[in-house]
Amino acid sequence: MGKKSAFLWIIPVLAAALLLAVPASFIITSVPAVNEAATPSIPYNADSIFSEGTIFDSFREPLDLPGELRDMALGELNGDGITDVAVANASSIMIYHGLGDGSLSAVSTTLTRGGMDDIRSLAIGDLDGDGKDDLAAAYTNISGENPKVTLFYQNTGFSTALDVGIFPDPQRVVIGHFEGSSYNSLAVACRGDPGEGIDANISLIRWPFTQTYHQVQIGVSQMADIAYLTAGYDGSDGRIDLIAGEPGGDRVLVLTQPSTFSPAWSMRNVEIGGSLTDVQMVNYTGNGPKDLAVINSGEERVEIRANTGSGIPASATAIIDGFGNAVAMSFGHLSGSSRPDLVLVSEDDTCRVYTNEGGTVDAEYDHRFPIEDRPVKMLALDHGSSADGIYVLSNGGAGDAPSLAFYPYVNGTIGNADVNVFREGGKFTALYAGNLSFDAVVAIVDGEDLVTISDIAGEAQATLPAQAGPCGLYIGDLDGDGTDDLAVLNGDAGTVSVFRGSSEIMTKGVPDAIVSLGLTSPRSICGGYIGALGEGVLAVGGSDGVEIVYHPLSTPVLESIGAGTTGNRTAVSMGKISSTSVSGGIAALNEGTGRIEIYLVKGSPSIGDCYPDTPNAWLNMVGRAPTSMTMGDFNGDGRDDVAAGSAQGQVRVFLNSDLGFYGDTPASITSHLPGAVSHVSSADLNDDGLDDISVGYSSISKVGLLLSTGSSFSNNINLSAGGRAAGIFAGDINGDQRDDIAASSSSSGALSIWFQRNLAPSPQAWLSDLTPIEGGNMAFDAGNSSDSMSDRPSLTYLWDFGDGNTSTAVSGHHAYGANGSYDGYLEVTDRAGMKGRAVFHVVAEDAGPVAAVYLSSTTIHEGGLIGFFDDSSSFPDRITAYRWVFGDSSPPVSTRDAEHRYLTKGTYVVTHTVWDEDGDISTTNVTVVVQDLPPVASFSSPKYSFSEGETIHFTDASYAYDGIASWSWDLGDGRILTTRNVTTSYPDPGQYIVALTIVDQEGQASSFNHTITVLGTNPGAGELVAVAGGVSFPMDEPITFRVSAWQHYLPIVRYAWDLDHDPSSGFNETPGISVNQTTWSFRAPGEYQVCVRIYDTNSFTERFLTVAINDVLPTARFVSQTAGGGHVTFDGSSSLDSATDISDLEYRWYYGDGSGWTSWSNISYVQHQYSTDGIYQASLEVRDRWGEVDSVTGNIVVDTSAPSIDLDDAAVQTEAYAGEEVVVRAKVTDVSNIERVLLFYQCGDVNGTLVMSRITGTDTYVATIPALPLTGPLTFHVEAEDAGGHSSLSATMNVKVVERPDSIWMLALAAAATIVASLLLLYFRRTTMVVDEVFMIYRDGNLMAHQTRRLKPGMDDQIMGSMLVAIQDFVRDSFKEDASTGLNRMDFGERKVLVEKGDNIYLAVVLHGKREGRVPHIMREAISHTEERFSETLGEWDGDMDKVRGINAEASRLLRGSVLDLAPREKRRDPEGPGKAS
Repeated sequence: MGKKSAFLWIIPVLAAALLLAVPASFIITSVPAVNEAATPSIPYNADSIFSEGTIFDSFREPLDLPGELRDMALGELNGDGITDVAVANASSIMIYHGLGDGSLSAVSTTLTRGGMDDIRSLAIGDLDGDGKDDLAAAYTNISGENPKVTLFYQNTGFSTALDVGIFPDPQRVVIGHFEGSSYNSLAVACRGDPGEGIDANISLIRWPFTQTYHQVQIGVSQMADIAYLTAGYDGSDGRIDLIAGEPGGDRVLVLTQPSTFSPAWSMRNVEIGGSLTDVQMVNYTGNGPKDLAVINSGEERVEIRANTGSGIPASATAIIDGFGNAVAMSFGHLSGSSRPDLVLVSEDDTCRVYTNEGGTVDAEYDHRFPIEDRPVKMLALDHGSSADGIYVLSNGGAGDAPSLAFYPYVNGTIGNADVNVFREGGKFTALYAGNLSFDAVVAIVDGEDLVTISDIAGEAQATLPAQAGPCGLYIGDLDGDGTDDLAVLNGDAGTVSVFRGSSEIMTKGVPDAIVSLGLTSPRSICGGYIGALGEGVLAVGGSDGVEIVYHPLSTPVLESIGAGTTGNRTAVSMGKISSTSVSGGIAALNEGTGRIEIYLVKGSPSIGDCYPDTPNAWLNMVGRAPTSMTMGDFNGDGRDDVAAGSAQGQVRVFLNSDLGFYGDTPASITSHLPGAVSHVSSADLNDDGLDDISVGYSSISKVGLLLSTGSSFSNNINLSAGGRAAGIFAGDINGDQRDDIAASSSSSGALSIWFQRNLAPSPQAWLSDLTPIEGGNMAFDAGNSSDSMSDRPSLTYLWDFGDGNTSTAVSGHHAYGANGSYDGYLEVTDRAGMKGRAVFHVVAEDAGPVAAVYLSSTTIHEGGLIGFFDDSSSFPDRITAYRWVFGDSSPPVSTRDAEHRYLTKGTYVVTHTVWDEDGDISTTNVTVVVQDLPPVASFSSPKYSFSEGETIHFTDASYAYDGIASWSWDLGDGRILTTRNVTTSYPDPGQYIVALTIVDQEGQASSFNHTITVLGTNPGAGELVAVAGGVSFPMDEPITFRVSAWQHYLPIVRYAWDLDHDPSSGFNETPGISVNQTTWSFRAPGEYQVCVRIYDTNSFTERFLTVAINDVLPTARFVSQTAGGGHVTFDGSSSLDSATDISDLEYRWYYGDGSGWTSWSNISYVQHQYSTDGIYQASLEVRDRWGEVDSVTGNIVVDTSAPSIDLDDAAVQTEAYAGEEVVVRAKVTDVSNIERVLLFYQCGDVNGTLVMSRITGTDTYVATIPALPLTGPLTFHVEAEDAGGHSSLSATMNVKVVERPDSIWMLALAAAATIVASLLLLYFRRTTMVVDEVFMIYRDGNLMAHQTRRLKPGMDDQIMGSMLVAIQDFVRDSFKEDASTGLNRMDFGERKVLVEKGDNIYLAVVLHGKREGRVPHIMREAISHTEERFSETLGEWDGDMDKVRGINAEASRLLRGSVLDLAPREKRRDPEGPGKAS
């Protein structure tokens, strides 16, 4: 077989598993490749973005050292070939081992020695001849006594120390070849004391250094205060010489080494002409001998005297000045030149680097940067390290610890930052950066009313005018033109100067706008964007609140907030500090209260009204001495958080939750820092998508970085600021989409800029298989490669698979076309061209064929045919031959696919073999199981439902591959037959399971069954019906049921009835009925099922009928009889109902007098006593046992007293004129109708009786006594009788009749007028209909109200009663038939009845006369008004008159006024149309 051929069949499965399971795949990572600029790149990962010297290049945090520092020396002190640093304070020596790139170990090896209390000088060199650097220290004890030089040897780990001499007041120790051999000696400069007669000297100690050593002293009495000593070559004799000097001296002393070790060194002075600060010998010109370099602080310059070989010249050949008071200098090969460059540190806390240009000195420095306060010494590092640079030893300012800082020389520059901007004669305070049509940095100049503006290289600078006391800056787009603008807060002037961003901004002499503020002592400014308004605004903080400035470059609008809280807002910031991430929120730090005030944009803001007057929330910094504040999204949730700096050395972060800030919100995170915080600013300082915090200190010379992890902050990175921070800014300064830092130094006056470094991508190459088969797909994926947040969207990918094929896709598949080894790589490139590369090695293996088959079936029965199909694969080689072996002794088959029939049961192994064109073989086996074929029993019948006794045929339809040996029939009724086919019958009806069992020749059995049904012969029957037809009947009504039936096979023997059949309880025969018809009545309503059974001698047939029995509703009726004294008897026994229910009826009464309904009772006869006279509507309700109710209402008149007569005394004349009528009025009232009112009068012998007429709508009756011809007394009285026969008399009235003294013409005129009026009255009485009676009737026919005008006394009450009955019947019929609401009319002789219908009531009036006039209209108005007034009651009125109290007043509307009131009105417009008369 070929390579891997035995396993090739599983390759597809493994490939799928590799693609889906990461643990089975391969991930290749690598240190990124060198970028195009040939600068070593650092990969982007979780460690690098929190590590020093990565995101902000190689700027290192200084080492804090103990004690007042004295001296520093460089050497290789631990045998690793890397330069180390030894630093001395007063009493100890600290050795910091180099790490190879200029950085030093954080922990030192510390050397101490008894009596070593005042170290003066250190020197490093090989002092024991072992080729290793040793260390020498010159010192005294704490009292300035017991001066010594002690040697510390590296070969014992500096644990061995040797005191090599005692010297008077040693100041400087130098190691060199001072005795003509190849071994180092010591030279020690010792200060003299002329007052004590002690001269200064230089002591020389010769190697070897043991307990006894050779020492000589060179007296230098001319330099009592000798402190400087350096070694170099003055002449060309090859012997090293010494140069000495004293601080403040005006010369140096050159000492030439003699040929022997002796004190006889020749001396000469070289005049400096100033004040000496430092002396060094250096090969500055590159001519071999060393040149002399001195710091002449008296002339504020560095002088270099180039030694051409004839000795140090008397005058300087190069002078460098303009740097202030230099305190130290050093030389080193920093710029790559073969000649050393000059480095100076000055009292202004700055360092200057002068590049050596061919042995000459450029008077202009190339680099200048701030350093730590109070520099002591500075040394150049140019060997024993991968990075050149400068070590600066400083004692620090107040609050600063002494420090050792390293400044690397990287990419042609050196310093604490990428860019440093200086302003001669001034220092910077607040600063800001932005794009003002170019990338710019703006800073306020301390003590001057101006700001500086420069490009980010610090090369182009200009000044812009400000007003009094500039104290804050902001850069942002304030006019919406897309270019940032500059705002300067002038605190003393109380104004904001605004400069529009443009290419001409550096030449502007005046601001584009000056905004006058309303604040007192404004001290802070910020800007931001209010999303709800689409406006960029300014926010200014002061002692009396915060002021928002809208449109500062056009027409400013000011909004003041927070005035109610005192305290100076020393910092303000704007951002998305609401819980919903709405932009424009303001945070203001109130130093007076120790709280940060939060102001959120209102729900419906407008220009000048965006914020509440009082804060929405406070952040608690009480007692924390807050100094500064910033805003940023520190946890990546889309909402800005707030951070505040504290003079207590803390930064407290307030995280904004989805609930927002609230009153006195506490801090979420507190970071403790090494110094008091003066400034904070936020930006994404490691490009990981989270805002970080840059910190400026007021007590130490550092810029701290608090890098957010999302839930905490790391302070692993601090930058050297060269002094305490006067201002700080974090943001994108150079426009590369990465945030940078700028800080101003209060001591050095520098403005330092650190650009965030672009870290190379970290590629991750994921491969599904490093040993794929040739031609097989290998998955690749670079999706897990990482880079900084701003670079990720622009990453590009290049896959080189090592076989000449590449891909730029992030992921995909690749197939190697041939076996072999391939070296490939993944290269990831960011937008700046920085690359990261990961390499991989793939071995593609040869692929033989993979044999595979699939079958139509792996299990068959004997005699079955199986299909065999080739499913083999081979790539890239083709399959050329096939072979099938079936395992049953049949010959092999060499086709690709095959068919085969197995005749005998058993298990067979089938072998399939394939060959590819390379001759590789692959074989696979498959097992086939051939099972015995069992018999299958079956039978058939023409039908499977028979009548009892009918002949049945069952025919065998079974099959057996091996032949049938026996049959067995189970007929289901206990009979067993063994014939092949069966003919039989069943005598009894029922269901039977017929089963056939067969057994084949090999003894295997099979069964089959079928259910048959044998039917009985029941009688036939028609439908069960009610003879009267229908299925719904009244209760108690006899119902005749009938069914027709006939026999089938057996005679019908009887009928049985269940007249209340319940299927759940079965058939319950009603006794006594055996024929096909019966009559029955049901005594209760409901639904009944009637069942009848028709029996023959063997079975029966059922028929059913369901009938509905309805309750017969009761009918209420009653009669009443009134006795004296208001006693009334009621009898309801005439009410009707069905025979079953009539005896169970219940009665209740309503008497109409407010006593309410009586309780239900089965007594139909009741009595009731009415307490007052009146007409009452009494009602009866009857209820049967099924709850059905009927009612009837009737009027009951109770009248027990005589009418009341009241004569109107005011209307009775006390005197009448003879010949004139006398009008008499009387008010007559009674409960029942007044039958008549009579007036009896007498005057002399004249007497008479008059019937008094009732005035319409009143109880007043009037009669006129005819004119009396006589004079004398007239007496009269009134008699009234009611319908109950009760009568009463009025008092007798007296009138005096006298003669009227009128003229004849007046009498005639009065007579004529009387005749005309009588005629007119007679005309209207005869032609106009007059309303006599008014009936208001409910829709069920009950009378609700009745009013009468009896103009004609004696009207027949029986006639009126007949009218009322006719009207009530008419109403019931009308409502039942839903009759029209139109006018209906009935005639009763001379009287007419008009009827009008409403929704619930009828109004009927009885009139006499000829013209109807306005009567129908008034009737409709009365109906409408009544139904509106009683709308809630009339819908379901139950006859209770209390519920319609006042309805009589509605009925009386048609009786009001005189007869003439009912006459028609002319020219009244019909409501149905204009112009029509109604």
